[in-house]
Amino acid sequence: MLFFHLYLRPFSGMSRILDEGRLLNALLIAAGTGILLQLAGGVRTALPLTAFFAIATLAFVFVPTAILAANLLGRFGGVAVVFEREYLAMLVCAIMGWSAAFLPLALLQILLRNLRVPLPLAAGLALWLLASLYFLFLAACALRTAMGATMTQAAIACILAAIASILGLAVASFTRGMLYYLVSPFFLYFAYRIFASDLQSLGSGLRSRQSLRRHLDAAALNPHDAGAQYQIGLIHQQRRQWKEAEACFRRAAEIDPEEIDALFQLARLTRRQGRLDEAASYLERVLALNDRHSLHEAWRELGAVEFERNRLPEAEQALRTFVERREYDPEGLYWYGKVLHSMGRAGEAREAFQRAVDAAGTMPSRRKAEVRQWGGKAASELRALRS
Repeated sequence: MLFFHLYLRPFSGMSRILDEGRLLNALLIAAGTGILLQLAGGVRTALPLTAFFAIATLAFVFVPTAILAANLLGRFGGVAVVFEREYLAMLVCAIMGWSAAFLPLALLQILLRNLRVPLPLAAGLALWLLASLYFLFLAACALRTAMGATMTQAAIACILAAIASILGLAVASFTRGMLYYLVSPFFLYFAYRIFASDLQSLGSGLRSRQSLRRHLDAAALNPHDAGAQYQIGLIHQQRRQWKEAEACFRRAAEIDPEEIDALFQLARLTRRQGRLDEAASYLERVLALNDRHSLHEAWRELGAVEFERNRLPEAEQALRTFVERREYDPEGLYWYGKVLHSMGRAGEAREAFQRAVDAAGTMPSRRKAEVRQWGGKAASELRALRS
């Protein structure tokens, strides 16, 4: 069952929820967890633990804040597009995560109650805090898997969302009487009629993602379909599941030795893991097939790999080729400057770093977040050269 998979392998569990999860199932599990918490009694705090308040807080405060904060930190796209694409997926993951975090607490309290073992207030608060921290961890796993954020970005976003949720619950505690009107059948009916199209668009991201995965899995049954394996590999890569992505790219390359996109992604993954000789071999195969692949990015990757292998002449040649073909790429200029500096050509290195800074500063707004790090690194190298 998807729910129990969260206890064994949380990242893989969140990935499976994205591929197979349903909002109705998540709501039913949360409702059952809420009932058990009510039956358990146990520690009482200012923050209600009922399923209704938990789901409402997740839906209206925690998930929107987490998505917006993660997008602010990682710049994964326009706010409206990212929110529409990720909201329902994150909501299902968050509800399942809340249930997984608080179900053991409810069961433990029920067990102690049946055994007539008193639970001190301090111990109850400690258990509640542990459950809350585990929920934040699972929510961070969901953000990392769904949006491709780093774990640091996901953790910061979840902490900010938790603070917003606490403030929201504090406000709700003063206006609890209004909640009964908000959940009345008449209000819900008219709200649905008004916002039906918006609600359907919020769910389109999860439905499209799951439909695509089903079609790809079906296509991957064909042992001769390299494209399906490549596309599934991209999904794993976006979710930062590096081993699974590499396995898919490798299968695609085995099916079709000229599947150039799979070879390129294999090069990037193996470089990320420090397997530089293997990465260089893949890049050489890519360039032999098409030296203009991905607008010459294979040259940039090869130059960076050769630099990391301490093969400076080869790195300089590859990066010079790239920079001649793409003069305003901040990442390529940064690596070119690094190579030139290592070769003792400080003046040329300074020029390359300055060009990288200028290129990053003049990029269109939609690409500035993507290249900001290379402009920043080049600026740091410039300051070091001038000191």
